[in-house]
Amino acid sequence: MQEDRPSSLGPWIVVHGMFVGALWLFSVWAYPNLPEQYPVHFDLYGNPNRWVAGPSPEWFLVPAIATFLNLVFVGISWTLPNTPVEIINVPNKKKFLLLPRERQQALLRQIGTMLLAVALGPNIMLSAVQVMIYAVAQGWIKMLNAMPLLAIPAVILLVLVGWTIRISGNIKRESEQWGKPGND
Repeated sequence: MQEDRPSSLGPWIVVHGMFVGALWLFSVWAYPNLPEQYPVHFDLYGNPNRWVAGPSPEWFLVPAIATFLNLVFVGISWTLPNTPVEIINVPNKKKFLLLPRERQQALLRQIGTMLLAVALGPNIMLSAVQVMIYAVAQGWIKMLNAMPLLAIPAVILLVLVGWTIRISGNIKRESEQWGKPGND
């Protein structure tokens, strides 16, 4: 019986675990060093607009969000090959549904890998935000400079578009191959 779990996800899961682990380690390390008041919210321009008395458990909100997002992305990627294909939206879905189940699962594993690659973006962004919040709290900088972080969604979009085109081409190629006589 063919393994239904995406074995290629192992390294991605390790990378995600390292990001989340590092974020938690930093947050736990920084917690006792927080000043009496520190910012927890910023306006559109990066200026702090809500402060809390510290140290506060609210400090751990960013790593908690990162942990939740990673569990969701890993869970979806891990279960995707065994999800009923009728409820999954993929490029060239009509052709995808004509493929044998083992080929569908292989393509779904590729999509799962894509999801984990894309999910690195939020990890990087949330880690950077937590470090910048700490820097503002310590008075090292006056405000968050989110401009460099805006490049991350642009890169994610490019990766998504490129990977979607690639997977769509794979589905089309495989459906043409399986549609030939003798490939039943």
